[in-house]
Amino acid sequence: MKVRILMGFDAYEPGQVFEDWPGGMCEILIARGLIEEVKEKAPVVERSVDEPEIETAESSPKAGKKPRK
Repeated sequence: MKVRILMGFDAYEPGQVFEDWPGGMCEILIARGLIEEVKEKAPVVERSVDEPEIETAESSPKAGKKPRK
C-alpha cells in the first residue's frame, strides 16, 4: 500500500511517502490518523481528432456444425 505520513512518529516525518507498506499495519496507523493512503489517479486516455472510430464485426456460428441434442 502506498502511504503518506501525516503526523511525525519514530523516525518518520510528515509529508514522506512510502510504497509497499503492509495493509494490516496501515489500517491501524490510518485509524490513529498518523498516515493516509495515496491513491493513484487513473491515466487519462486521449484520442486524436483524426482517429477513426473502430468498427467490430459480429461473429456467427461456424457453418456446417450441427447443434447437440
